[in-house]
Amino acid sequence: MVELEEDGGGFEGATEDKEEEQKEKNTTKRTREILDVFVRNLPHSTTDESLENAFSEIGLVRQAWVAREKGTHVHRGFGYVTFSMKEDVEEALKLNMKMEIEGRKIGILRSKEKEKVDFKERKRLKREMREEKGETTKEDEDNDRKEKEEEEGTTKEDEPRKRTTTTKEEQKQKRIRQSKGASASTGTTAATMTSEEKKTVIIAGLKIGGEIKGVEAAKVIHFFRTDKRLKKSVSEETAKVLVERFEQICKEKPADDQTCKKYKIREDGATRGVVLLKLKREEDVKTVVERMHKLKFEETKKDKQQKKVNFEKRAKGERDSGDANADNDSLWSRALVGEGANPKKHRVILRNLAFHATEKQIRDSIAKNVSETAFVWDVSIPIDQTTKKMRGFAFVAFITAKDAVSCVEKMNGQKVAGRVVAVDVALSKRQEKESQVLAASQTPKVNDDNHDDGNEEEEEDDDDDGDDD
Repeated sequence: MVELEEDGGGFEGATEDKEEEQKEKNTTKRTREILDVFVRNLPHSTTDESLENAFSEIGLVRQAWVAREKGTHVHRGFGYVTFSMKEDVEEALKLNMKMEIEGRKIGILRSKEKEKVDFKERKRLKREMREEKGETTKEDEDNDRKEKEEEEGTTKEDEPRKRTTTTKEEQKQKRIRQSKGASASTGTTAATMTSEEKKTVIIAGLKIGGEIKGVEAAKVIHFFRTDKRLKKSVSEETAKVLVERFEQICKEKPADDQTCKKYKIREDGATRGVVLLKLKREEDVKTVVERMHKLKFEETKKDKQQKKVNFEKRAKGERDSGDANADNDSLWSRALVGEGANPKKHRVILRNLAFHATEKQIRDSIAKNVSETAFVWDVSIPIDQTTKKMRGFAFVAFITAKDAVSCVEKMNGQKVAGRVVAVDVALSKRQEKESQVLAASQTPKVNDDNHDDGNEEEEEDDDDDGDDD
């Protein structure tokens, strides 16, 4: 009798544990629904990355993806965005049919989870209806036999199925380990990168190929000839052919839309005319990118005169010629392939940032605390669409993983604009999923859930601190 009571108590305890697990699953589903938004009326050129970048201005985006036809790459015109905080979801919902992506107004609605259909139950009911009519088939008999086997125990098909699931998990863990040490390449993998591609640098923002605005090619050529810092940094071989190759490629063949799409040039923020400049040595690519990216040119006398003429034309209601480059003299540069081809993979997030902090203050703080040689490729400070104020955090992109890791280690706990900031690696959608899989395999589920809740509370505290300012 004592044994029966113990068994019964154990059974009741097991049922209670199952009920608690089910409650936890239901609560996680509800929170996931609250943090998701449904985005419709998207342009067919929208990608997962461009959708994530558009909504990053509202708040911290965990993941964003565009829906496509099953088994194809056909765009379906809608997608989903998952935020980290409920407040960001509410802000996004306020921009319904007000926010634009590529000139098109998009609809933003609260996401709803689809009801799951029990296909087994549906098949069973149809089979019973056929049995009543006396129209049973061999397929119905096979299904009945399989159901009986499942009720009795495991079937013969279970063993290979278990083997496939374990191999899938092993493959997933292998991909995670490889992703940590893999170099980030855009459009091509490390195995398919040619020596010519590794020596190529992208320069955009040029007034070529029919563009009415941008940096004139003559200014870039003059810069190549006169800039002493660039000549000292690059090899002699590259310095000799730099001007000649740039002149030739600007006249003959600027990068077309197909090339830009292949290497995801426009998605990383390149505008105006684009050229692919081949250098003599692979080591010179990083040097040219650091010197040319976001390089601004001073106004010439010709620019000032043309700016004055355009102002007078606009005052009279006439259309200006668009030849003044004073507001557009800024270049954009990036490596074609390799580690520096995807700076978004080397991004860090600065939390608890002061509202009056500027891009220059962030760059100066990184140069002071991390290293003067650490090249900051981009600084993005999200702004609230309604209040037009900063949201208390910023993203900083580097062209090497070494600089990003060094920034997290040395900048965390340092002051920017008079306020201590928290620095961490900014994970993409894929990296976040992989880290969750890795954490789930290493730690128990209960501890994992508690750990996640603690992180969410810390993120909310950081944002609250930013709002207090």
